[in-house]
Amino acid sequence: MNKVFKIQLEVNTPVHIGSGKDISINDYVIKDGKFYKYNINSVIKDLSEEKKKELLDNNFAQSRRLIYDYVINNFDNINFEYTAKVSQKKGKIKGKFTKNLVEDLYKENLKNTIDNRNLNQLAIKSFIGVNGKKYIPGSSIKGAIRTAILSEGLIKNYSEIENNKNIKNDPFKFLMITDTQLFNEGIEISSIDRVSKNNFAEILNTGFKTNFQIKIRENSFEIGNIISCINNFNKKAVEYSINGLKTMNKSLSYKDSKKIEKNNLIIENFEKISILQKNCSKDEFIINLGFGGGKIFKTIPSTNNRLFRPGKNSKISIKSSSVPLTYNLVEKNLMGWVKCKIIN
Repeated sequence: MNKVFKIQLEVNTPVHIGSGKDISINDYVIKDGKFYKYNINSVIKDLSEEKKKELLDNNFAQSRRLIYDYVINNFDNINFEYTAKVSQKKGKIKGKFTKNLVEDLYKENLKNTIDNRNLNQLAIKSFIGVNGKKYIPGSSIKGAIRTAILSEGLIKNYSEIENNKNIKNDPFKFLMITDTQLFNEGIEISSIDRVSKNNFAEILNTGFKTNFQIKIRENSFEIGNIISCINNFNKKAVEYSINGLKTMNKSLSYKDSKKIEKNNLIIENFEKISILQKNCSKDEFIINLGFGGGKIFKTIPSTNNRLFRPGKNSKISIKSSSVPLTYNLVEKNLMGWVKCKIIN
């Protein structure tokens, strides 16, 4: 007997699930706080050869500026694939504070007409989608669920099944997770706080809601057991992260104040996630999806994949880096946390 559960997914912290492709600066414009995506080949395909040459036969920076001017001047006639909001995040450009980092940096770069190595930094990491709409893949959700189930030991002797590549006996073939509904709202162009600068990406914003389905065949799993595994696994990982970061801070000196400050910010984020976890009802679970949330929430616990300790051959000491390296922030928020609730 098949069981189908309709699940509502609500974004708790910014989510980015990458398509593996970047959006070139020649395939979008930012205007009045809004991002407009187009395809440059579609824009120029009907132009005369002379006009194409005028736009494209220059260095990268010059062509970029000419293409921008052409799109803005013909704005009402451009077939934009989709639009999105642009983050109002504050930041610094050339040592000066700006209220709108993404848009102002974009405009600043358009002023350059001489090629240099900084010109390609405004490529945007795209959120996975199809035909101008976005979605959260069922494979990403199933991966998070599978990790929790195996970590909590719900399936006995699974390593034997996996090592013998016995797909016929693999219980996960009876657990199916659909992609979410397609959407084109909720996406914002923002920057991810990492070591590299100007790391722009399409981010799914906090508060956005969409639906997907969990399908269980032949009584292979009980939904209650799945939810328990997910919540138990993630609660332990969050608690481990909080305690690890606090221990880390104790080992840092006053010279590492910036690292301590960042770690405290991450701790505050995790404490908020912990409160959400404690307030979950029996038909709710919280998982981490996509880029930047931390390897700890996407791997089965072992002595080799936990954070807060250098590896055997690691040259990175506790005091020489911002730990943990795998956490990324969007406007001071940890990435990837969503709450799922059974609604049927």
